[in-house]
Amino acid sequence: MIEILDFCTWLNNSGIILETFGFILILIAIRPMPRKAVDVRECIEYLEDIMSARRPCAIRLGVGLIIFGLSLQITFSVI
Repeated sequence: MIEILDFCTWLNNSGIILETFGFILILIAIRPMPRKAVDVRECIEYLEDIMSARRPCAIRLGVGLIIFGLSLQITFSVI
């Protein structure tokens, strides 16, 4: 019985860690717009960064980690 409780605690902690990594990944992928673009190059760099292909992949990965972490926690609550 103790081994099952240890496994459930491990599942719950793993879910929390995965959710945290997912949120951090999403926050890193979403970059706020610069306040005042003094230089035109700053706006161009910002738009290139938004249009890059890696941002949607990072956001999808972050959302996937959050969903997987939640599913681990639901599994913990069912056991």
